Amino acid sequence: MIAALWGGAGCASPTSVVFRSETPVKVTQLDWSDLKAEGKALGATPVTLPLGQINESVLRLDAPGKVAQYWVVACNARRERLVAKVDLAPAGDTACDEKAAKPAAERTTAAVNKSNRGIMRAYEALISGNYQLAQDVAGELARRDPELAAPFIIIGLARLRAGARQEAEVAFRKAASLDPDDDEVAKLVKMTQF
Repeated sequence: MIAALWGGAGCASPTSVVFRSETPVKVTQLDWSDLKAEGKALGATPVTLPLGQINESVLRLDAPGKVAQYWVVACNARRERLVAKVDLAPAGDTACDEKAAKPAAERTTAAVNKSNRGIMRAYEALISGNYQLAQDVAGELARRDPELAAPFIIIGLARLRAGARQEAEVAFRKAASLDPDDDEVAKLVKMTQF
């Protein structure tokens, strides 16, 4: 089990994130566009990371013989909220500390409309067979609005259609962690198993 603690003067102004685990776990910073890349090694647990270094990036936490966990740490500009999400744990494993996961900041109508336009544009690219454009548009949307599941579904579908089953599974599991009430995402994860 991995725990994340927020450093600084409380959640209102976090300055660092501390990752701890029962056994040593390697922490690697990844780019959203390539979650299977080697990435930048940040150390092993226990490790304290400055929020400015890891904010809005993907962290892979892995240890030999364990399923890798992917964390996204995102703090809004006013540093009112700090969010940590975990995905890619085995089915039924609730490795995410529910107390650590905070709701997304309230969104304006303009922000919702912008996100919806991005999702439609990404789906259009996907339907037309332009899988790279679909991933690029969805990836940008995921960076801008990391609480949305739809961009990860689009990325997963594009990767699946391009034959990258493992990368598709990563994206679908991310979508499932963001929207656990969407039963259809579980079916998409199963599609990557064949």
